[in-house]
Amino acid sequence: MQLTIQLPPRQEQLAFNRKRWGEVLLDRDLADLPYRIETNEHGQILLTPPASGGHSTRQTRILLMLHKLLGEQPLAECPISTIAGPCNTDSEMQVKRQRYFEAGAEEVWLRELDGSMRFFLSHSPDIAQRQSLPCPNFPTDV
Repeated sequence: MQLTIQLPPRQEQLAFNRKRWGEVLLDRDLADLPYRIETNEHGQILLTPPASGGHSTRQTRILLMLHKLLGEQPLAECPISTIAGPCNTDSEMQVKRQRYFEAGAEEVWLRELDGSMRFFLSHSPDIAQRQSLPCPNFPTDV
């Protein structure tokens, strides 16, 4: 027997996500936790431990390169309303990538553990590109 969870229409789901996130932001007990806080499509709170020092170093490197190449102020992390929670397996990252595109992203970047970069475009979300479209001079290995 297969169970299917039916989510509400996209606009209704996004409105629910925003309302729930507003409630989370007002909870002072959550603000004091040393975790990254997200909510899933059901409004449940997900806590993720802070990234490792190595991850933070690579993230900083990427931000500095983006600033140099594009001349704009990149953000390390920013809120985005998706209908998926944090994921790490290949199949989960594929779902997360899809959710970013559904939320309006034009390009999604993935940095692999070996330092290689993969770039995905909204018009071909399952095909890794050799370079970024908006930032073609960004290195393919960080």
